[in-house]
Amino acid sequence: MINRFFFILCIIIFSQCAENVKQNEKTTNCENSRFYGKIEVCLPEIDGMRECMTHPKLKGRPGILVSEQNTTLGIYINDSSINQLEASQTPENIGLNGYFKVYGIGKIEGMQIGQSEFDAFVEAFKNQFVHNEWNIVKMDISMLSLEKEMNNLRTKTGKPSIPISNSFDKQVEISNYKPNERIVTSVLVSLSSTDENKALVCTMSIVKILDTIIFYSYYQTYKDENTIEEVKNQNDKFGMELLKINN
Repeated sequence: MINRFFFILCIIIFSQCAENVKQNEKTTNCENSRFYGKIEVCLPEIDGMRECMTHPKLKGRPGILVSEQNTTLGIYINDSSINQLEASQTPENIGLNGYFKVYGIGKIEGMQIGQSEFDAFVEAFKNQFVHNEWNIVKMDISMLSLEKEMNNLRTKTGKPSIPISNSFDKQVEISNYKPNERIVTSVLVSLSSTDENKALVCTMSIVKILDTIIFYSYYQTYKDENTIEEVKNQNDKFGMELLKINN
């Protein structure tokens, strides 16, 4: 399936290499934008969050700003995390929770993408993740919490910890849906990169705007079952705002 994805990607690349991307006029009410190739992507304002890709305390942070394959266009952080970053002398140790990342794939940057290419891209992207039913993943998350508590007790009594096992060592897709005809979203669960005893819920949305394709993702630590709907709602609201301001 991965080979099929890259095959479709190559078709898009070579079919567009002779075309020039049209320069889109900047949206009149856009106060914050970034270029992706020749296309100016307007970044919306989101209540309770701030776009802060250029914030000095985020500079060079691996996994958030730095990527060899992607072009980061925007980072939205909630007010609470921003306050922690700005107050900290070691901001690289502050774990971010509830943040958006807007980005593009470097290999198609600057290429004009029509609806047919977008549909082919989305089709090729299907089944790129291991899919599992939410009820099964939810049980694994519960076991993760239980095993964590058991290890805490073992540590207090001087016994060695037991390795924690689960079915989502890598990202597991629990849902795939279309909040809009121009957006396709996967909801993913994985272990937190900063705390292997916690689960992370994130989205990966593909969106067609301004004759190109960009991505946005939302990341939030799993707290309880309501986290899934909270993540989806936040993600969908962001997508609608992104489309609206770049219409």
